[in-house]
Amino acid sequence: TQGLSCIVGYSRMGVAVGTLLPAQDSWQGRILPGGIDMSQNDELERIRKIRDRQLHLRDPSVEQKRVQRQIAKKRSSRVEKFSLGAIFGDIPKMITGTLIGMAIGLLIFLILPYVFDGPWVDIVGVAVTVIGAFFGFFFGRAIDARDALSDF
Repeated sequence: TQGLSCIVGYSRMGVAVGTLLPAQDSWQGRILPGGIDMSQNDELERIRKIRDRQLHLRDPSVEQKRVQRQIAKKRSSRVEKFSLGAIFGDIPKMITGTLIGMAIGLLIFLILPYVFDGPWVDIVGVAVTVIGAFFGFFFGRAIDARDALSDF
């Protein structure tokens, strides 16, 4: 008489499924009915992968890391990033224009003595700085007025 051996596997639902096959000395390296290769190493590797997957799913640190990642993402989305463009965008254009006009005037005030030589250079430099501040103020005020009218 020929004995029977049972190969136990698990279906996708986790239910044990058994297949009765004719008993043989060794199934290593042989192909079972249905085209299944039952080498010992492959079976051990498959069982090891299933065990690792189950341990990974039960690992509490994975869930804790996921929760911490979500908290960090929410916190970083609430905090506004620092940007000079946003700061200058919130300041009225009349102040920004004045500062830009003064910066251009100071730049001319610093460069003018290297280009021209004379006693009048300092007076002209100060005058250019003041005129630049006025022009910047009025241009900024005009831009603010335009923005206020475009809101209507």
